[in-house]
Amino acid sequence: MRSKSAGVVVVRKFDDGIKVLCLKKFDGIYDITKGIVDDGESDIETALREVQEESGIVDLRFDWGLCSKSYGMGRVFLASTEQDAFVGINPETGQKEHESYAWLSFDEAINLVEDFLVDAIVWAKLKVSGV
Repeated sequence: MRSKSAGVVVVRKFDDGIKVLCLKKFDGIYDITKGIVDDGESDIETALREVQEESGIVDLRFDWGLCSKSYGMGRVFLASTEQDAFVGINPETGQKEHESYAWLSFDEAINLVEDFLVDAIVWAKLKVSGV
């Protein structure tokens, strides 16, 4: 049985528009900050923990409320930040989970993330654009 997960589509405003934080996995596919929900942890608690562990970002604003979208076996939230990211070390394994990160346009992210995350990125794009 697959475990339930939670994450955040983190966006940041740049001079050339709003970009999505994407984490490049070692296989070259991009991901978002997400992870398995620990026992006794809520989806939002997991999402916040995973953002901090995987990107170092702690300054999140839920400008669109705590709305969320289902993806695969999990749930994703949408938040903005002005903080830059870095590739963190997993506190349990002591190793990096991702090769690097990039701030990508929504369209770039849609084309580069794993298929099961595309709906989450499209949802975030619609929320940010006010549709």
